[in-house]
Amino acid sequence: MKSKIFSLLIILIILAIIAVGFYYVETNIIGVATPSYSLTNSVYDVLMKDNTFFSLGESLAEQGNLSAAQAAYEKALPTASDQYQTGVINFNLAIIQWNTDPIGSIAPLEAIATNPNYANSTRAYALQYIAQASDHPPIKLSVSQMQQLVTTTFAANPFSTMLDNGNIPLAYRQIYDDANALYPLPIPEAMSAEWYATDLLSPGASSSTVAADFAQINANFTALDNAIQTESSDPSLNIFSAIALEDKAEVLRELSTVGLETKSDVVAAYQTALTAYSTVPNETTQDGFARYPYAIFLSSAYGASQSSQVDGILAPIYEDSAYATSQLGLFLTGLANSSSSLRANAVLVASIDPKFKSYLMSLGWTSADFSS
Repeated sequence: MKSKIFSLLIILIILAIIAVGFYYVETNIIGVATPSYSLTNSVYDVLMKDNTFFSLGESLAEQGNLSAAQAAYEKALPTASDQYQTGVINFNLAIIQWNTDPIGSIAPLEAIATNPNYANSTRAYALQYIAQASDHPPIKLSVSQMQQLVTTTFAANPFSTMLDNGNIPLAYRQIYDDANALYPLPIPEAMSAEWYATDLLSPGASSSTVAADFAQINANFTALDNAIQTESSDPSLNIFSAIALEDKAEVLRELSTVGLETKSDVVAAYQTALTAYSTVPNETTQDGFARYPYAIFLSSAYGASQSSQVDGILAPIYEDSAYATSQLGLFLTGLANSSSSLRANAVLVASIDPKFKSYLMSLGWTSADFSS
């Protein structure tokens, strides 16, 4: 459904590693409150104070030295005081592996996700990354590698039962739903809504299916907004909220094509996503994946009448040279040789915003690439 390529940057992986540790032990982890942890004395806080190797691993991760961070986390494991600390350390190790070897990270992530002794928040994040390895892999995977990823993900129980009917998208939606059942998170809620939007828009969908899917999408969005509110006190989690709000805007854009949402609703959603990106610590170019789809929507829905708005939205992309080597820049560069609708979208935006056309040419496009 989504017409974009997405990959978490190293800094976002580091934020993810740090973020899970901030969750304090909730009473719903295993049904019993743990007095030794609280909102002001979280598992992460205790690890940082009491586990020298863990705090060293965090420092190294922040510096981008993930191999050294991995070694530190491995040394931290034997000195973990309880299962909650063990879960956070194992999650950090799995995410380091996810960054460079998403297929190899599936087994440790699934072990975390299915361990009832770990915090629900840690398990939910593990499920999120299992599914994100397919939806938004951190590195480019070949067709055969993607097939291997799916096979690996659904090889063992309970994940194998999700693929009983052979419906891979549905199986991944079940992973997101399981994450939400453990501990509602913005991205799983958004990705679940995307599945229902795709189902709603499928040819031949009955009126009852459309109504049920639309109701579920709204339920996902309500839960998404609540999850964002829950996480709002921790700036390190803002990146997850921003990505989820970007996904929400794209779902609303799709729904607007069949009259279930208004154009103004879509505009407001993209604006909210951009505002969320502006609150992300160390954020530089990741918002490009909200700016570019937003520009496509305005160009398609309003045409030249919104040219100044399109220019304003895209201006940071062609004014900041960092975007040229970002994931978005690489994506736009590759579109020059594409015959897909993705290239047509870029050509459309370039016809509305001459500065964007010049930017594409700076990335290697030629005049011929803008012809149909």
